[in-house]
Amino acid sequence: MSSNNLMGSIPDDVTSLSGLIGFNLSHNHLSGKIPNNINKMQSLESLDFSNNNLSGPIPTDMSIMHNLGFLNLSYNNLSGSIPTNDHFLTFDDRSFAGNPNLCGGPLANKCSISDGVPTSVSHEENNDNGDKKEKVLFYLVIALGFITGFWVFFGTLFLKRDWRHSYFLYVDGVVDKIYVAIMVRVTVWSRVMKNGTLVE
Repeated sequence: MSSNNLMGSIPDDVTSLSGLIGFNLSHNHLSGKIPNNINKMQSLESLDFSNNNLSGPIPTDMSIMHNLGFLNLSYNNLSGSIPTNDHFLTFDDRSFAGNPNLCGGPLANKCSISDGVPTSVSHEENNDNGDKKEKVLFYLVIALGFITGFWVFFGTLFLKRDWRHSYFLYVDGVVDKIYVAIMVRVTVWSRVMKNGTLVE
């Protein structure tokens, strides 16, 4: 039925043709919306509504028409987002070209939140925002943990005089041991550099 100057909307009754394999209404003057219950035509393998004046969104239920191997909705006035189900991802941009208000899927025109469905761009932004929130939360937890540990440790030393003295005595002992070990190493290596042999 292509190229016949047909006018008006697509009758809802055509969707009762459940055994129809090919449906071509291209190059007419059809207007109105794609019938919402078009998914009843489960035997369709080829659907061509291109070069008409159809408007409105693509029915989301079309994505479950798994026998549909060819789809051409190009050059209409369709709007909204292209269904993102796996089956619709098999169609390239030629199936939807020439619809300025259509977005998503293989088209370069990505959907915005105002189109009713977040786009891949919006998804990326949401993911970025989610990552940023997780990073902020991560660093906040680390900061709180550090502050808590710091005040538990040093607060205890500040309040407990005996513990404070014991701690600083212990630190002084460790520092002294490290200093002695370093000086011994320096002395030994100085002798090695002078004599060329290790002197015990």
